[in-house]
Amino acid sequence: MKKIFITLIFLLIANHSFAETTLDFEGDPKIKIDEHYKCEGSQDKSIKLEMGFHRVNGKMFFFGFSEEDDGYLVQSSLRVFNNKVSGRDVVSYIFPFPTDVGLAGVAFLNKWHSKKLMIISWFKDDSSIDWLNNHIELLSDRDENFDQKLIEYSEKALDHIFRGLKFGEPFEPDDIIAGLGDGTSTGARILVCK
Repeated sequence: MKKIFITLIFLLIANHSFAETTLDFEGDPKIKIDEHYKCEGSQDKSIKLEMGFHRVNGKMFFFGFSEEDDGYLVQSSLRVFNNKVSGRDVVSYIFPFPTDVGLAGVAFLNKWHSKKLMIISWFKDDSSIDWLNNHIELLSDRDENFDQKLIEYSEKALDHIFRGLKFGEPFEPDDIIAGLGDGTSTGARILVCK
């Protein structure tokens, strides 16, 4: 009985040590993630982004692909919304995108129209939070709690984005377009993805 108990404890410890983290999907171009896309600006074709989404331990994350770093780099966690729009099942991924000109909210809309669209929206940020430098610090501190810290940062930023861009509860894909037309958004980029 004692051997069985010790074996069970060892298996539990071993199983925990092999738990997946976002860092397991970085830095190797051969690693496959759940969804992979190449995007370019709808107006300015010189704007290009290669990225993907991957679920790790039940949470979906946004990964940017970097040829320079030879693989994916995790950037944030995201919120996923499933909606019915004109009879289509639309999946929306919403995630924060901190930049040197401010925090942006990104909506990746899959099956909203005939194309997959990524809409990056900046808004008047009335907070004193330095989103970009906080994000850079977070990404440079890749300890055993990295995924949880990234989720906490992303959720705080997403709460701020949802308020700033006046997304509805629950989120609908049209919320992002409404913000472009009503002055909520101070700038935007639209990318078409394959």
